[in-house]
Amino acid sequence: MTPPTPPTTTTAPAAERLITHLRHVDLAVPDLAAQQAFYTGAWGLTEVHTDTGLSFLAAEGSPEQYIVRLREAADKRIDLIAFGAATAADVDTLAARLGRAGVRLVSEPGAVPTPGGGYGFRFFDNEGRTVEISADVAMRTHRRIEEGESIPVRLSHVVINSADPEGTVAFYEQHLGFALSDILTHPRMGHMMWFLRCNAWHHSFAVARCPHPSLHHTSFEMRGLDEYMRGTGRLLRAGV
Repeated sequence: MTPPTPPTTTTAPAAERLITHLRHVDLAVPDLAAQQAFYTGAWGLTEVHTDTGLSFLAAEGSPEQYIVRLREAADKRIDLIAFGAATAADVDTLAARLGRAGVRLVSEPGAVPTPGGGYGFRFFDNEGRTVEISADVAMRTHRRIEEGESIPVRLSHVVINSADPEGTVAFYEQHLGFALSDILTHPRMGHMMWFLRCNAWHHSFAVARCPHPSLHHTSFEMRGLDEYMRGTGRLLRAGV
């Protein structure tokens, strides 16, 4: 593969970028108990809330109520990708902007009925994924991850597979103000993955070319390189 290609598309001005960060990703899985064990055992996440067929998993170093939610279901799927906004007014602005553009809203701005509450709304993106934007979510009591602790500090990014990656990238740029950081390009296959940012980090969201919409991967941030290597060793020992 060749190095990432410099951005070549026009992105929304920073003043229009009302998304502040990635909150959590919600996944449907057919083997809830096995996935709970994987995320809490191999990855070191903490189960903080449960409900019938649901498991909410937090990172010890993150103030977010949870960063992964698992739901027991017959089929694997992305249930939801949740982003944060700074204020309720920004949530209203984004909902109005999407509505004027003809984007289908799943829910109007209002109380968020998940742990931490808050004020938000949901909509379908161009390929039918459900996306949530919220503000005023209560922060979870968290702690500093100490040297040598190979557990996640926070949710780093989520990467989705898309049958129309160019259209999906354009959707998130145009409607949500995401900016393009890099494009991963193959000499024979062309553009393969687009890295998008909503804040100062290189990317919180990325889009990969694939025959059908699905999850590519999620990634967790570790304290440092040593903790990353320790975590990698634990995953290998677990047979991942």
